[in-house]
Amino acid sequence: MTKPYLVAALLFLASCTATQTVKKTEPVATEPPKTENELRVINNKIVALSGLCQSLYAEGTITLRQGSSSQSGQFEMRSKRCAAPGDVDSLSMIVSGPFGITAAKFLGSDNEFHFVNVLQGEQYHGKPDAKTLEQFTGMKGLSLSLLNDLIYGISPMRLSDAEVERAQQQIIRGKDRLFFQNIAKGYSEAITLRTEGNSVKLYTYERWNRLVDTIGASVYRPDLLVTFTGSFREEPFLLPRLITATSGSQTLEIEYSEAKENAGTPVKIKMPSK
Repeated sequence: MTKPYLVAALLFLASCTATQTVKKTEPVATEPPKTENELRVINNKIVALSGLCQSLYAEGTITLRQGSSSQSGQFEMRSKRCAAPGDVDSLSMIVSGPFGITAAKFLGSDNEFHFVNVLQGEQYHGKPDAKTLEQFTGMKGLSLSLLNDLIYGISPMRLSDAEVERAQQQIIRGKDRLFFQNIAKGYSEAITLRTEGNSVKLYTYERWNRLVDTIGASVYRPDLLVTFTGSFREEPFLLPRLITATSGSQTLEIEYSEAKENAGTPVKIKMPSK
């Protein structure tokens, strides 16, 4: 199956590829770790923030870099996250190339996805299960819900009370770093953040497609590293201006130039007939 770079760009943010490159360990301050109750408070703020993020309309620039080469386009994106029982996450994106020519369209929900490569006249659709999306994109760990968290700048790592008891915490350069092994699903993840009052600012999200402990996490690069820079707007939640995802030798940047949050924006793309 042809895998044009545009679909990789559209979905790369939520993807993972296997790499085991040694990296330098971040310096860890001697500040004592927080108590379990303090970690629970932080987690509760993360969960509450997730509940605020219900819809997003955004425009901006999407850039995919690999080595010295890069490709860029303009995007128009609509996202809707579950706000009530029975709702499903949904995401649409239209990517345009030079002179405003539409190059690709993507529409996904919990139940199905559609992708149209307008330039090559190709269409793909199916169920968004992990096996199908991995075959379609060549990427592991692809998840619509993960993508729909990261574009808002909120943490995909939201723990239950029992999971908080198993989470580990460090202080890195004055920021909290929470690490968790998801034994049931076979992956590990970490977030770096800072909380002030009820505000939560996310700086990084890391994911390993296997179980690693904190020592392993300091030795091997994450399969997916996402960083959040700047603030496009602080209300009703901290929407970052720039989202940078790195996996292996590839880097994807999504930079917002316009955004409207929680405006009840419908997610709709008129798909060409089969």
